[in-house]
Amino acid sequence: MSTYDEQIAAFAKFGMDAIEQLPKIYFELFLSLKEQDAIEKIVSFTRLYASELPTPTTTEEMYKILERALGDLLAADKIKVSEYGLSDAGKAQYNYLVNLSAPVEAAPVAPAVTDPKDELRDVIDAFNGPTITFNAKMKDTKFRQRFDQAVALNLV
Repeated sequence: MSTYDEQIAAFAKFGMDAIEQLPKIYFELFLSLKEQDAIEKIVSFTRLYASELPTPTTTEEMYKILERALGDLLAADKIKVSEYGLSDAGKAQYNYLVNLSAPVEAAPVAPAVTDPKDELRDVIDAFNGPTITFNAKMKDTKFRQRFDQAVALNLV
């Protein structure tokens, strides 16, 4: 049996239980979707991309695959949300699923080494500015930590 056939067999074995969980867990979102249409598109998506998806070994793994597929379809606007909108909980569920489909970005490149004076410019300016403004900013813990850093570097 080929890999594709193994995946389709695994999807058939675990898929029904997993696909039934989606509308239950994302109840608020599914109130604004055509449930049958959404499920058919998710199933079609998994069949179309079966060779690119991991082969599930449990219902939980299958659920995660289907959850990601739902997010991909929502992000691509292939599953339409009702024109009447979503409840707050439905919006949160929608955003969660769409964020699942967002590509993972590469690790950020470390910025070039900069002069500490440039990094702490706002602290230095506040210190050299009006006392009342400086005192107001010192109430902020992060600003105070940055001020302490500027003092340690003899910048103020």
